[in-house]
Amino acid sequence: MTKRGLVISGGGSKGAFAVGALEYLLVDRGLTFDVVAGTSTGSLIAPFVLTNDLPLLIDLYTSVRQTDILLGRPVAQSVALSALFGSVSSIYDSAPLWYLLNRHLTPARMATLLDSGRQLFITAVSLQTAQVVYFFCGPEPPARAPSDAPYVLARVSTKQQLASAILASADEPVFAPPVDIVVRGAPGGPYVDGGVRNVFPAGVVIDAGVDELYGIILSPEDDTIPGPYTNVLSILKRTMDLFCDEVASKDVWSTRLINSAVKHREMVCQRLSRPPYGLTPQQIEALLIDPATPDPLSKKRIVKFHLIRPLKALEETYRITGLQFDPATMAMMMRDGRQRARETIEGT
Repeated sequence: MTKRGLVISGGGSKGAFAVGALEYLLVDRGLTFDVVAGTSTGSLIAPFVLTNDLPLLIDLYTSVRQTDILLGRPVAQSVALSALFGSVSSIYDSAPLWYLLNRHLTPARMATLLDSGRQLFITAVSLQTAQVVYFFCGPEPPARAPSDAPYVLARVSTKQQLASAILASADEPVFAPPVDIVVRGAPGGPYVDGGVRNVFPAGVVIDAGVDELYGIILSPEDDTIPGPYTNVLSILKRTMDLFCDEVASKDVWSTRLINSAVKHREMVCQRLSRPPYGLTPQQIEALLIDPATPDPLSKKRIVKFHLIRPLKALEETYRITGLQFDPATMAMMMRDGRQRARETIEGT
């Protein structure tokens, strides 16, 4: 049986595009996912994929407004930069998002997430230690040597812990406040948006042993947006988006690199097993394994990888930033996400 994984990147209100893509994957294709990981807006979507709540996601991403997610602090309208950078931790207050999370993470949904046998990973970054932390629920991930893991795994077992992890993952630094999370095994916080270091958390899903991976990234390969960039907030937001795009590109590149490297290793093994070499599998492994230099590919395998992303920057198409939540615009993004998913999957 194929074990499928799903990864959803960050992108704020652009998450509507991801929900549209999911509508195609879940409804049109009838797919189910065993492992789901998300960063930022992806972390808001991921739990409700595993609880089979696509109608809720469609409703949320076509009805919420900015005040349902963030509240502007007085400094957001202040012309005094000293006030902006001095006495507050963020431009906006994410209290409305906290309320929204607690409202929809019902006891029944929490029970499903904890007991379904499927895995959920929420990406956040510790400001104190700079580590990527995956807060997870579901079956225990495969054990990994500490020196081998570029991340920390921390199990959540309560609604408070999961909601805090999602809030942290969605709180873009400077724009929203860091979040304190107390979970056994997690390094000291406070925590911020996982996109600071891991926009597209494919690695942890691959490590969970999936055979097939579906990824949704909310920015195109060519993320040109003309602007204008005429004030502090627009320049800051664009700069942080560019930073996240670079992180996402490296996340995708590393996923494809591992696949290519594993394919190459398998090709070498096949050639060594045929004339003129004719080596046994044991002899081949003995050649490839050196105790002084561990083989990073020995436990890796090829994963069928499908990547869905817009062809053009959604900000440019809809004249909206990821921090602007307009129901009509998000409904159009959702429609386009479904169409783009269809083009991507049926075109392969």
